[in-house]
Amino acid sequence: MRALPCFALVAILATSEGFAKTACVPSRTLTTAPRGVSLVGQSGMPDIAGTVTYVVRDAAGIVVPGSIVWLDLSRCADVRLASDAVAPNTIVDCSRRSVQGVADVSGTVTFRIVGSGGGAPRTDPTCASAYADGVPLPAPIVSVYDLDGMNGVNGIDLSIATCDLFSGQYRPRCDYDADGDVDGIDIGLMARVLYGGGSQASGLPCPP
Repeated sequence: MRALPCFALVAILATSEGFAKTACVPSRTLTTAPRGVSLVGQSGMPDIAGTVTYVVRDAAGIVVPGSIVWLDLSRCADVRLASDAVAPNTIVDCSRRSVQGVADVSGTVTFRIVGSGGGAPRTDPTCASAYADGVPLPAPIVSVYDLDGMNGVNGIDLSIATCDLFSGQYRPRCDYDADGDVDGIDIGLMARVLYGGGSQASGLPCPP
């Protein structure tokens, strides 16, 4: 008997009692994952400047609807998640310092994560972990626009980012293009968010 494609199997399982998620196994190499994830502010909703997208695929390259993508930020000591502005189809778990999303029919999970800086800036770019149904995905570089966690993204945050640029250290919190350094391009991206109007307010931070 010919094997069913993954999407057909999902459709069958979805009609079964007790269905929770797809039985198809995501592929680390074929799943589309961003190089970086940037935490943003909000203006009634998460700033679209923080949009990052995962497309979950199995080993045959077929999309995996219903897959759960989990971003674990618990080791990112200079990042604080916010709990009051959450993008559709995603969940913020303050206790585990993580965010989850469920893939739609095209295997796509879209995150817009509200959060702020906190604590001394780290130099480790690999503090975050990403998973699709428990399968490890490439670790994204985590950056933050609302660096001081007050009054959204403003001139103070731009000043802090500029200090990181000239610090002589690699500080991933300001590596907004996730290319492994902090340079003038990153400062330009900070300015774009500052003047874009989508991060006028800070989110309510999760408890420490």
